[in-house]
Amino acid sequence: MSFLRFLFGLEETETLSGDSRWELSGMPHGPWLLVATVLVLAAVALVVLLYLRERSLGRARGVTLAVLRIAALTLVLLALLNPRIVTEIHNERPGRTLVLLDGTTSMSQRDRHRGAGFAGLERVTGLGADERPTRAALLHAALERQETIERLREKNSVSLFTFGREVKPLGAIGDPRVLFPSDEETRVGDALAAVIRETRADPVTAIVLVTDGRNNAGDHPIDVVSDPVRWRSVPVHAVAIGLVEETRNFSVMELSAPDVVEAGYPVEVEGVVRLSGIRGQVEATLYRLAPKGRGKETVETRTLESAGPAVETRLKFIDTVPEKGTYRYRLEVEAHPDETTRRDNRREVSVLAAEEKRRVLLLSSTATRLYKFVARFFIRDDGIQASCWLADADPQYIQDGDVTIRDLPRSADELKTYDMIALFDPHPDVLSPEFLEALREFVTEQGGGVVYVAGESYAPLVARETRLRRFRALLPVVLDDSAPLLGGGQFYETPWRARLTAAGHSHPLCRLENNTLENARLFSMLPPFYFVHSSRDLRPSGIGLLVGDGDAVVSAVHQAGLGEVVYLGTDDFWRWREAGERHHERVWAGLVRYLTTGKRQLGQTTVTVETDRDRYTEGDQVRVMVQRSGAAKTGDAPLDVFVERVEGPGDEPGGRRGDTPPGEASPERGTSPESAPSRRWRVSLYPDLDRGAPGGDAPPDRFAGLFRVRKAGKYRVVLGTEEKTTFEAAPVSTEWQDPSPDFELLREVAARTGGSLSRLDEIAELPHRIPDGTVREIVGRRATTIWDSAVLMILFAGLLTLEWALRKLWHLN
Repeated sequence: MSFLRFLFGLEETETLSGDSRWELSGMPHGPWLLVATVLVLAAVALVVLLYLRERSLGRARGVTLAVLRIAALTLVLLALLNPRIVTEIHNERPGRTLVLLDGTTSMSQRDRHRGAGFAGLERVTGLGADERPTRAALLHAALERQETIERLREKNSVSLFTFGREVKPLGAIGDPRVLFPSDEETRVGDALAAVIRETRADPVTAIVLVTDGRNNAGDHPIDVVSDPVRWRSVPVHAVAIGLVEETRNFSVMELSAPDVVEAGYPVEVEGVVRLSGIRGQVEATLYRLAPKGRGKETVETRTLESAGPAVETRLKFIDTVPEKGTYRYRLEVEAHPDETTRRDNRREVSVLAAEEKRRVLLLSSTATRLYKFVARFFIRDDGIQASCWLADADPQYIQDGDVTIRDLPRSADELKTYDMIALFDPHPDVLSPEFLEALREFVTEQGGGVVYVAGESYAPLVARETRLRRFRALLPVVLDDSAPLLGGGQFYETPWRARLTAAGHSHPLCRLENNTLENARLFSMLPPFYFVHSSRDLRPSGIGLLVGDGDAVVSAVHQAGLGEVVYLGTDDFWRWREAGERHHERVWAGLVRYLTTGKRQLGQTTVTVETDRDRYTEGDQVRVMVQRSGAAKTGDAPLDVFVERVEGPGDEPGGRRGDTPPGEASPERGTSPESAPSRRWRVSLYPDLDRGAPGGDAPPDRFAGLFRVRKAGKYRVVLGTEEKTTFEAAPVSTEWQDPSPDFELLREVAARTGGSLSRLDEIAELPHRIPDGTVREIVGRRATTIWDSAVLMILFAGLLTLEWALRKLWHLN
């Protein structure tokens, strides 16, 4: 090596190894390479021509000298190209395979496998169908018997995790969290995002996702793997556990109809029926239940074909309500003896039939984009009778609307003709004292609806003026009076999106899609806003529906007296038209339906009983409200209602085991459901001060009370012998709602990431699908120049000396 160091000019610390290579760092590129090549060829040609012209030389001597001269020029050219030896130092990092094992309670289910359907699992696990193993036991047996983890470690390092609400590392597959799962939520999307985030700096070869359930909480897996910020190119190999056969069940998943319809005109009722696991024909029937229990009529019966695998069928029915009143539509699927449950074979929805169009007054100070779009929609809609008032228009201007008006209605009698009033960023001068007093009476006493849109022009003035405090008291929010007078509110250089609150997810005003998950996904993709007028806080009765950056209230609603008031903190809602005009129109159609219902219902029934929602979760607080129109004033005396648990887990449909018959003794006042000796208990309601009129004057005929529902099931709230309402409480855990594998979701996750989907009986093939992910990295690099080495100098000098000696020997100049 010392001789080589001498020849190549290497230092003592430099050695040649298998990772060393030659490199010409001075090699020209592009057009300069062509120029250099031409010059080199010209030099070679010149040397050849010069020696051929010396006639005193023979051919052999001329060729010899030409070769020597060309060789010398070649060494000079080589030195100019700066030859060097490049030595690289490499480091190898093994790839990582991340194994995510489902640790939720549905893994403890024992599937009823039939006949040859268990043969594959028996071969893989060694367990027999007669043992009725749990899904967790099948998983553990398959991993051990097939030595899956050991085979994965032959190519890459393996990290084990269990997931549910959170992702937790595992030491071995025999961990109790795998054998005895106890988590209550399957968060597939969150688990994938978490392991990718934790291993961001490591070379992850693949993720093995072993799960039996559907994603029932957290981020949607497709959103996670489609997000380039949260995901990188890592294939997901999904393994589905669970009975491939669908759950044997017929169910009515959805039923929807307009809140308000016109008597004598067609109404469309839409339902979704899910048939799975049972083959044959089944009948789905829509019934119309007349008001006050006057019987029911069959609207239409459809015959559906169930082929076994789960199929959801959307049914549309057309019916005509004969007269005014509140009707209920019930969609019912006939029960089958082999069904796992019959509690979900029917669903109901209520509609209010009226004979008049919804009468709307739209007031705006200026012709903003929002005003133009909404006014056109109101005028175009056949179910709305709109009158528009543009305050800054010329006196000769003919106002828009189905019914044009020459002056703004200001008295209570004039406003009485409308069902709803929309105020689009009104100037305080438009809100005269007479108009404000009429507006207060319109809402609190007549049951009318109001929507106020805060705009950047005049909302700061409305928030400041002292004389408008009674108008501000109608709103569900406390307006911020510190905003600048010009361009008030908060502007953002970058756009922001409105987010649904917990109440917004279930509120009818925020329902742009019938499916809850699709509705939440739509809100996350709607075009963003740029402006919002800040509000200090919600009023005690206010319900926040949408919030923006810093949790600024974008939309809220509350009841003021007999009417409802909606607050919109921005006039940027017109931007939602970019995602489709139907979404923007559905927002305003929903507002009209919601805000006009109260006035239409007023006076039609003597007593109404309602809860703030129709679906709760175990442990939720239920608010019961009773409206007694025209009843004698009762002062501060309480009003008692009875709550009955009519159906719970393990009961037969419609069963009332343990109910106390009406008229018999019931638990004392204040008794809670969990301590009541029967399934019927008393709740005392008191005058509803929180939802009274602004200024503290509560209607003496409106009562409210609270209680907490402790157990899952269906409940009924009863006042007297006829007036009642129903609601349902769902279990906290969603694991058992649908424990079957979601093959379509897992297949799409695998396809989008370049992975694969397999069943548990195919797990032996999994290690073959995951390659060796070892990464070879260059951690060091050294370059040694050799153009000035002894080798080149000796060769160059030797060639010149040999040429000189030959010329002397041959007596040449």
